[in-house]
Amino acid sequence: TIYTWLVAHLFHPVIFVIYFLLRNGSEGINWGAGFFFIPVFAFFASIPSLFITWFFLYVLTNTNLSVIEKFIAWMISVVVVIFMNFAALKMLLGAGLGEEVDDLMAPPLIAAILSILIRHKQFFAFQLNYNSIKNENKLV
Repeated sequence: TIYTWLVAHLFHPVIFVIYFLLRNGSEGINWGAGFFFIPVFAFFASIPSLFITWFFLYVLTNTNLSVIEKFIAWMISVVVVIFMNFAALKMLLGAGLGEEVDDLMAPPLIAAILSILIRHKQFFAFQLNYNSIKNENKLV
């Protein structure tokens, strides 16, 4: 999950620039220096998402779902975790955040889904090679 998380953060600056350039023409909002600070803030603000997705990945690997179902559940869980992270940020920072945060929701979702799709082979290889320990006595 950490490599997928890092790949998503490599996409963040590019996706942010494209997203806001496309939206700039329709709303007339000039983000200017925000292009440089938003990806840095997103990196640190998404650290809780990394730990939550590690937990979800552990739960998914120990389920009796097929590999395809686990992959779909993985994509859904990542989207849910991003929404949870944004909700927590809005609650923690409260009045300091306005509608600008809602404008920032789409690029991380796009980056996360894109990075998961790029790293799908690693996910399937991990699921095929993962052996959960059902009985701790087998370790001895």
